[in-house]
Amino acid sequence: MNDGPLIVQSDKTLLLEVDHPSAPDARKAIAPFAELERSPEHIHTYRLTPLGLWNARAAGHDAEQVVDALLTWSRYAVPHALLDAPVIKGETPVKERQRLFNAFRSGEIGLLVVSKVANFSIDLPSAEVAIQVSGSFGSRQEEAQRLGRLLRPKTEGRSAHFYTIVSRDTVDADFAQNRQRFLAEQGYAYRIIDAGDLTAESG
Repeated sequence: MNDGPLIVQSDKTLLLEVDHPSAPDARKAIAPFAELERSPEHIHTYRLTPLGLWNARAAGHDAEQVVDALLTWSRYAVPHALLDAPVIKGETPVKERQRLFNAFRSGEIGLLVVSKVANFSIDLPSAEVAIQVSGSFGSRQEEAQRLGRLLRPKTEGRSAHFYTIVSRDTVDADFAQNRQRFLAEQGYAYRIIDAGDLTAESG
């Protein structure tokens, strides 16, 4: 627990203590992805919504930045139910990282959110799906490393899948094309799916 001005609740609401000295900085940090719902005198209520998160991604804010903002300014621990998974980032102590990696390997937990710390020297042979939200701009090497860690032989001949989310008409789209070209040269197969097609299929 720290003395942050933000209280993050499991129902995806964020309560900002307006009179807190750090409130302006916290407000600036969450503004790109949280929608203001109510603004009485002392406590302002924000909410995390799919639209708000989508808009943040389109503006260049990746998932790690969203998580960092919540962890930095939250007075209490951010509920795992909100993040839908434990988060491993640069500031995560080594012992905690190992505990979470071991829990994933054993099947105790089935989902992890990781930052770049998972690029190197991480062995998760049971991982079958990776979803990349931020591609580190044009870093073909890092993407190849992530693929290499995911596409290791699985038991019973199971296959693995690697997804990368790219916002249309952004700088990241250009970088993604370069990464895709590199992967094709390395013999990887991929296909591009529009978000509208996914929505139509799910409907």
